Amino acid sequence: MATDSDMKSALIGDVGTDVSPGLLLALKSLTAWPVDAFAVDLKDSRDQSVVWIQGNAIGILTATDNFDAPTLKAVVRPVRTIISVDVEPRFIDRHPSASVDRNVAVVFTSGEPIKLDVGKFAAAHYRDRANEFIAAVLRAVAEPNRD
Repeated sequence: MATDSDMKSALIGDVGTDVSPGLLLALKSLTAWPVDAFAVDLKDSRDQSVVWIQGNAIGILTATDNFDAPTLKAVVRPVRTIISVDVEPRFIDRHPSASVDRNVAVVFTSGEPIKLDVGKFAAAHYRDRANEFIAAVLRAVAEPNRD
């Protein structure tokens, strides 16, 4: 099992932002870190979230309000409950190279979708983790025996 320091390092990379201690502890209680893939959105100290996929489970954890004692909300679902992954690719012409950013919504049989917009992340670490998460979700949905 990973240490808190290992988890924090994986989440924030070398970006220099900080992750709520409550978010970190809750994530540790919900997963067997390291997970297969994850994306993290540390908007600010009062609004942070992590989405992950691990085996046959996909989850989202949010921490809002107080950084040190946040309000936490988590939903973990079986991958088999995904009914679609709505992908909105956007062509980005960054001279001298071009790329595609993706905005996705993972839609389930019930409940709110998990939404992720790769284009909103300025830091490469967060974009890379988001793209890895999207790729893992698309692989999981494409597998013939998701149960």
